[in-house]
Amino acid sequence: MEFTSVDTLDHAKALVDCVYSVYGLTFHREYVYYPERLLELNRRAHLRSFIALDGGRVVGHLAWIRPFFELQRNGEPLSDDRIGEVGLSIVRPEYRSQHVQTYLAMAMTGWVRERGGVGGFMKCVTHHLYSQRTAARLGGKPLTFFLAGVPKWVVYDDAPGERRDPISTILFYTPVRPLETAPVRVPTATPWLGELVRSSGLLRQFADDGALEDGPTDLEIEFAPGKHIAQVHVLHAGADVFDRIAAESAWLLRGHMKHVSFFLPASSARLQRGAGALLEQGLIPGGFIPGLHAGGRDVFVWQAIKYDDLDVGALQVHGSDGEWLKQRVAEAWQARPVVDRP
Repeated sequence: MEFTSVDTLDHAKALVDCVYSVYGLTFHREYVYYPERLLELNRRAHLRSFIALDGGRVVGHLAWIRPFFELQRNGEPLSDDRIGEVGLSIVRPEYRSQHVQTYLAMAMTGWVRERGGVGGFMKCVTHHLYSQRTAARLGGKPLTFFLAGVPKWVVYDDAPGERRDPISTILFYTPVRPLETAPVRVPTATPWLGELVRSSGLLRQFADDGALEDGPTDLEIEFAPGKHIAQVHVLHAGADVFDRIAAESAWLLRGHMKHVSFFLPASSARLQRGAGALLEQGLIPGGFIPGLHAGGRDVFVWQAIKYDDLDVGALQVHGSDGEWLKQRVAEAWQARPVVDRP
């Protein structure tokens, strides 16, 4: 088996054949079906695809993705280019359990170190443990739960229509080198988020003081109507931040979104002192992502979910750290207030 990156149109076409063979037309990132688009994304460094070849046929794929590269301001993504999402994990069924993803990840790690990357994260499904075990084997630590973030119709080894619930994912983060960033201000209403940051092993300073941020809130929104999911990135938490979050949450859920992820600055004094308002709005704390926003700024993840009957306890997680995080999120889910959802 040969492991290489996607540098030619023939490679891109062979990758599309692999995606279609495994998922049909149900894969949740549409650009994987367009060879020219895949090649262009690789050339622009928004995506770096690593493939496993056997007899000229792509049998496995793993990509380093600039997080949320589609969401841009002034032509540049809002995310830091030193952080990557390790994703688009695809292996033909007959090649599974042969450590294909591990070898692809090893090739990727060398490339990341060469370009000065500081860390990468992998979102792993929670209806089986295969990808989570790979992430843990590569030094990943579970830091965030995204509840009901993948639509029911996405096919992962089962037939369309067979699954009752949407898929939840757990994010594993693997550091590559230290990152200097602003002090973390843990929300007083959710102290377990501080325990999570401390247990990550990352070098972080913590602060319990600081002036409240002035000016209006600055945020960006992206939503995917066909997937019923949305994301809100708060870049500056102004005096109106809680009103803005409530308004955007209501607007998106009223617009038939089922899951909204909020990425909030972890250094914000205003969010530290007032995050109880988020709990009152029915938002669920999900975890922590290091260095996500441009400039290497950490974020805390919160989420608004329109489903009422998720069985968080049934989600499958790997290892004691994953179990601890699942328990914290499950407790937040059970304790959420009953609010009127649009």
